[in-house]
Amino acid sequence: MVALLVLVALCTHAYVTRQPWKLKHAFPEHANWVSSVGFSSQSNEMVTLDHDMPGVVRVWGVDSFNLIACFRDESIVVESAVFSPRSDHLLIVGERRTGSSAEGAPTAVVVSVPDGKRAELPGAAEAVFTCDQQVLVVAEDDGRIRVFKVQGSKMQEVVADGVPSGIAIASCPVRPLVVYGDLSDGGKLWALDFGKKTAVRARKLSIPQRVRENTEMFAPGVISVSFSPNGKWIAAATESNHVCLWDAESFTFAACWLQGDEETGFAQREDLVCYLNAQGVAVVADVPFQRSRVRMQGGYSRLRSLRLAPNSKAMAAVSGVGTVHIWDASSGKELFRWQASTAEVHELRWSKDGRFIATAGSGQRVALWERCFPEWWWGQLARPSVLGATMAGALACMALFFRKRARNERL
Repeated sequence: MVALLVLVALCTHAYVTRQPWKLKHAFPEHANWVSSVGFSSQSNEMVTLDHDMPGVVRVWGVDSFNLIACFRDESIVVESAVFSPRSDHLLIVGERRTGSSAEGAPTAVVVSVPDGKRAELPGAAEAVFTCDQQVLVVAEDDGRIRVFKVQGSKMQEVVADGVPSGIAIASCPVRPLVVYGDLSDGGKLWALDFGKKTAVRARKLSIPQRVRENTEMFAPGVISVSFSPNGKWIAAATESNHVCLWDAESFTFAACWLQGDEETGFAQREDLVCYLNAQGVAVVADVPFQRSRVRMQGGYSRLRSLRLAPNSKAMAAVSGVGTVHIWDASSGKELFRWQASTAEVHELRWSKDGRFIATAGSGQRVALWERCFPEWWWGQLARPSVLGATMAGALACMALFFRKRARNERL
């Protein structure tokens, strides 16, 4: 019996390692050349941006594979499209072009799904919802910050006097807090806390002067901002490839270190931060002690599109021509690798529940990959160390069983 269990464990491990993810669906031909892809908060809908038709945004059903809604405006070159926290609106940011002009004016469009009602915000270069979807914060092209109260499909602008200009906006996932970088004096972050029933005021998060002076080749300009999943930490990547951390509760500076790049994110363990460095290598560092723990590489190719699984410590990236890698973020051990496409894949996204991975690239369909086994299985039992311990335990049980059987036969 024990030998049979060992055999089943070996066969299952071999199968999971060989085929950890299966192709659930490849979306229709007119979804070729997709430049971006994203999931709704319930992971039942997916949004795609067309590369050849930059004014087209499509919403697909993940389970039914049907087209739910389509936003089309040929005068807008769409740069990003994301679902609102409740997944009932699309937030589209891009440029509106007139005539034959190569340059356009920034704009943002809030589209209701699926009835298609829209509200446009001319001049908006970036925009984010708060986690409760009651506030929309917009950064215009000149850095002006605008705040809107959201009620269903209606928006009402709130007076926000004295709020500094800024760029690189991020929204906290657990409380109505928005952070953005300072446009006029790089290196500062400003926090807008909408949880208090007071006027809209900005709280400053600054980098200490000692850090600016003692950190080699430090440039304070903020490229991107992100929050940890529990909303405890704020990370910012600067123009000089530094990563800076602040405590999101007290807004105090925590740490700064070199080798960051514009793709910065957190693992589920709140003491780990993951990012791509300038050489295209994924780095995992401790928070807030900035000690580099592990580095992951994609063979001889640079890694692209580093993404963290929402509900686990796994992280995924793309290298070479369509090769998808999944690592354990805390140990740096590669869990799985498979060839997602023969063409170049430049976009990878996890679904919010971690069940699906969507890949997109040049000259190929959007591919939706489904996890073959529960996460606890491929995340734990598929690791050689855990499997080895399981086999050693099974062999020890077999030895004890046969030893006891031989003793009984002698008696």
